[in-house]
Amino acid sequence: MSVKIDITNHETGNRYEITNFISYDISQSLFIPADAFNFYFSNINGEISNIITSGDEVKCYIDGNLVLDGIIDDMNVSLSSDSSEIYINGRDKVGILMDNQLEPKTYSKIGLKDFINKMVSPYGFSKISVSSNPKIDKIQINAGDSVWDPIYNYCKDHNLYARYDIDTIVASYLKSTTDYDYVFSNVVKEGIKFQSIDILLSTASVKNKMIVYSDSYDSKNNIKSSATDSSLKIKRQAVQNEPDIESESQAATKAKQALNEANRESFKITLRMYTKNSIKINKIGRVYVPRIGLDAIMLVEEVNYQKSVDSGSITTVKLGLVEGVPVKWGIHDIPTLFYLR
Repeated sequence: MSVKIDITNHETGNRYEITNFISYDISQSLFIPADAFNFYFSNINGEISNIITSGDEVKCYIDGNLVLDGIIDDMNVSLSSDSSEIYINGRDKVGILMDNQLEPKTYSKIGLKDFINKMVSPYGFSKISVSSNPKIDKIQINAGDSVWDPIYNYCKDHNLYARYDIDTIVASYLKSTTDYDYVFSNVVKEGIKFQSIDILLSTASVKNKMIVYSDSYDSKNNIKSSATDSSLKIKRQAVQNEPDIESESQAATKAKQALNEANRESFKITLRMYTKNSIKINKIGRVYVPRIGLDAIMLVEEVNYQKSVDSGSITTVKLGLVEGVPVKWGIHDIPTLFYLR
């Protein structure tokens, strides 16, 4: 795997390419707002620290493919009698939106795409892609909210997940299909070979039933609904109140969303591999391990590319449940997430 970064100095506009790293760490996630990076490399005679600084733009490439476009948050220069190194870390450009706070304001009857555009255009973002563009009756901005907070939250209310993808603010559904993009296996002939696998099966927070009440529930306004995962042998219910629910259909949708969120962490697979392939998040992976009878369709939620002196270059892929796609593995009691569209 070849990794390089292009750094553009935000004061001079000069561009510099760096390919020789002591270590690096590039992390991408569906559920963490900003992708992150850190790089550690030699700084002989100040050759790097004299030309780059915090605030500079960084483009990260893996095997020639641009995987992250961000900004240096911190730069640390280390100097001793016989060596000099430099360490930089930062986030993709969602970090700009996370670091800026808003004054209170209310928006009424606005399309999601138009709302996102109003939020991000003052910060230089012009490309927006949404899988759905619902009209929202009311959006309330609270004092001190980051620019990113209402974007992420109102997208999530409509089963969309917001993120920054190179030069575009994207609000997309989680991929939900049995058609897989990757095959991960410990069998050489079956797709991408992994070196190790960790499987987490946790029942601590699993619920088989979620009941949702309107915040204004009383004898006159008795709006409530529930969602049940009938595939589970576990019997454990949760009850919660939700604001702004005006119908039973809204309550039913909220119940499915809440049950999905409660059960999403119940089954996770983490793979570690030496591979030249770059892996994309929000893609579908088939995890095939005949030795333990596992053949599961999973969602790629996180990818981490890492190089260290001790372990060399390794890719870590974390996968979770796919909405609407059950996982059958022996006797294990694994929730099935609702398909939300």
